[in-house]
Amino acid sequence: MTEEPARFDPGPAFRDDVRRARARVAAMTPEAAKALLIELVGRMPSLVLAPDECRSSVLGYRRGPNDPGMELTS
Repeated sequence: MTEEPARFDPGPAFRDDVRRARARVAAMTPEAAKALLIELVGRMPSLVLAPDECRSSVLGYRRGPNDPGMELTS
């Protein structure tokens, strides 16, 4: 007997967050959007860098600790 995988449903709170976030982005001026993007890239460089260019431990976790060139430090 095999189980059919359940469809993931994040729930109404998540869908409401997404709706509000989309509305916030739609209302932004280009300057405000650029400033927010620059702030996010500063926090998460992996948004724009290729995986082999990133050295963060978060990316190492995503790729796995045994990938070549990844040294996880604590």
